[in-house]
Amino acid sequence: MKKLIFAPALFLLMSFSSPQPPAKPATIIISYEFKGIEEGYDHQTKSVVKVDGKDVLTTEVHKQSQPMKCSVEVAPGEHDIRIDTWSMWEGNWELHTVENGYSIDCNYAFHDTYKKKKTYKYHVVYDLDKGTYLGE
Repeated sequence: MKKLIFAPALFLLMSFSSPQPPAKPATIIISYEFKGIEEGYDHQTKSVVKVDGKDVLTTEVHKQSQPMKCSVEVAPGEHDIRIDTWSMWEGNWELHTVENGYSIDCNYAFHDTYKKKKTYKYHVVYDLDKGTYLGE
């Protein structure tokens, strides 16, 4: 008789403690382009995408004149996303910022709430004349 009572109780305990499947992620697609590149300054470039302060993706190395697109997946909820662009100068990778001697800062950060199974698109423009902004 004890075995008959124990089996259903064990089944109930296991069903309450079994892990839930992870929520379907949201997809973030980031594209970016440079405008107004001065002759002789089409640097080798790569970008690092950070989610909540952690590096999650580094793009392939490419010329600034080549538009780039990348994507990352995040769990549903609020997240801080940041894209930092690096340029090769005299054999060294350095952050593409005014502080490092470049004409504009080539980084962008945004905070948003992401829903599961949704796709979010951001197009960042690094414009020598207008600065860095979200484009269409």
